Amino acid sequence: MYINLEQNIPSTANLLEILQQKLPDYSYSLKGKRLIIARKNHFIAAIVSVRKKYIKVTGNFPYFWESLLFAVIVVGLGIIIPIILYFILLHGKMKKTEREIGFYLEEEFKKQAIGDRS
Repeated sequence: MYINLEQNIPSTANLLEILQQKLPDYSYSLKGKRLIIARKNHFIAAIVSVRKKYIKVTGNFPYFWESLLFAVIVVGLGIIIPIILYFILLHGKMKKTEREIGFYLEEEFKKQAIGDRS
C-alpha cells in the first residue's frame, strides 16, 4: 500500500513514536534509516518504508529467519503444499495487518494535510 504525501514526511523516529502511541498492539523495531517493522507475532508483520514522497506499507514476514524457514519448508515439502498453506494461514493476516497500519497512516497524514491548507 502506497501513501502519497504532498507535505514533508516526518522522520522515521517520529513515525515510530506515532505508531507506538496509536497502535500499541504491535511490537515495533527500527531497521536502518527508513524501515520500521511492525510485528504482530513471529510470522506476521508490516514493513513500513519511508521514502521522500511516499510511505510504503507491505505485509510480510518480520525478519530474515522467518523468510528462510518458509523457503526451507517450500524446498522440503515441494512447492504446492506450502504455497497453499501460506495463502490459507498467513497471507490474509499479513494483508489485514498491512491495511490496518496503512489506513491509519493515510488517515493521519490526510488530517495533517487538511490542517496545513487551512
